[in-house]
Amino acid sequence: MIFVDSNIFMFAGDENYPEHMNAKSFFEEKREKFCFNTIIALESHYGYLRNLGAEEAEVRLKAMLESKLLKYYAITEEDLIKGAEISRRYNIKTNDATIIANMLRNGIDRIATDNVKDFSKHSKIKVINPIKRFT
Repeated sequence: MIFVDSNIFMFAGDENYPEHMNAKSFFEEKREKFCFNTIIALESHYGYLRNLGAEEAEVRLKAMLESKLLKYYAITEEDLIKGAEISRRYNIKTNDATIIANMLRNGIDRIATDNVKDFSKHSKIKVINPIKRFT
């Protein structure tokens, strides 16, 4: 299972990004399940809203939540508390730290993201950058 950050969803879902083809190819080539959580859903919706409009943003959020290829993990109170600890300990932004807490609680140690700098600070997280692999 590979956790997917919102930047990869955004790049894959919007042809206007120069990173579009690399992100899209990543989803097409991998033969694994992907997952995301509440934070990623909200960040992705906001990006789609800003770039593609309210109607399309709603359609894409629903598609993410209903997809058979994506597993959704809700953020819990435990994730919030552990996320605050990770944020302090590793000097990672709150959302990213909470994503890590949610990943670890659900037994996921790999994330596809273009944000290598922050996620690679945590020793238990393996970062996959689909954007850089072709450049």
